[in-house]
Amino acid sequence: VRGRALGTPFPVRRFPNGADILVTEGTVEVWSQTGTAQKRLLHAGEQAFVGNKATRIAATRAPHDIERKLAWRQGRLVFRNQTLGAAVADFNRYSARRIVIADPRLTDKTLVGQYQIDAPERFATDVGSFLEVPVAITGDAIVIGEAAGD
Repeated sequence: VRGRALGTPFPVRRFPNGADILVTEGTVEVWSQTGTAQKRLLHAGEQAFVGNKATRIAATRAPHDIERKLAWRQGRLVFRNQTLGAAVADFNRYSARRIVIADPRLTDKTLVGQYQIDAPERFATDVGSFLEVPVAITGDAIVIGEAAGD
């Protein structure tokens, strides 16, 4: 996945299957080097996920979603109907203490909330209360839920 700023910096989040491109100002040209999609111009307030082998690049105008995704710049993580799995992945990007979801059935539960990046314990405790599951906090990890059969 490639992106070229046309006079502006822009944030990119890489995933194994592509990249999420967010444009806060100016214009950015994006494309997939190995896909067949035509190059696409993204403008301020737009975002697009560009797959490694994209055949099409769809942009969405979502300035509030971009603001939410960039809250990490102010030391916050903001969740609006995100899955627990996605929220845990976000926390794990910024913390040495890993959050683990012990029960895979919890991974797709959706959440709403806002947390400081350096407060994974608070996040896990709130999730435990909301989902009515146990939370174990140790020096190395934070475990949400119990493995099936425990």
